[in-house]
Amino acid sequence: MLTEPVCDISVMAIPCGPLEANCYLVTDNATGLCAVIDPGFWTAAVEKEIMARKDRIPYILLTHGHFDHIMGAARVKKETGALVCIHSQDQAALVDSGASMAQAMAYYAKQEPVRADRILKEGDLVSLGKTELLVLHTPGHSPGSVCFSCPGHLFSGDVLFRGSIGRTDLSGGDYSAMSASLSRLLKLTENKTVWPGHGPSTTLERERRENPFLRQDIYDF
Repeated sequence: MLTEPVCDISVMAIPCGPLEANCYLVTDNATGLCAVIDPGFWTAAVEKEIMARKDRIPYILLTHGHFDHIMGAARVKKETGALVCIHSQDQAALVDSGASMAQAMAYYAKQEPVRADRILKEGDLVSLGKTELLVLHTPGHSPGSVCFSCPGHLFSGDVLFRGSIGRTDLSGGDYSAMSASLSRLLKLTENKTVWPGHGPSTTLERERRENPFLRQDIYDF
């Protein structure tokens, strides 16, 4: 069983891009160090917050490799020198607009390639000052989808949303894998705040109770 790490953070969500993917600025309260999770696009709002913290951003953490979550990663790295971190099974999307689906969605001309600096795997800890984020490999939406977890918080990418889950009908999607990932999240004992890749935040308790894809009285994973 994986042990939850230490976590004392503040979270800012910035919806950005045509699909309003959530870019999260996660700040360790003890040191002021900040990780950027899923910088989907370099918008004015993202630029403002990144530039205000540019000397305190060591990591760009990517929950998966779809274009709406990675298109701003190259610019954030250029401005901050932060390390780009992604699971090995999605890293090709950082340099391949076909793998990121930007090409299929007509955003390929805007994708600036960027190399992964750190390959994430199940059970890794990302240290951010005195905070540590635990990497959970949760495939289904994409082969390399991950969640970032610490006490009180779960950054779920496009695995779990408020009242719904991520699509599995896209390239690399797998409903069986998604079911296993959801089952794993369902079994987490703490009532964490869930910060999803799209839409408003929620809690695991609410999703256990109301999400039709998680309710045990409807689905038995």
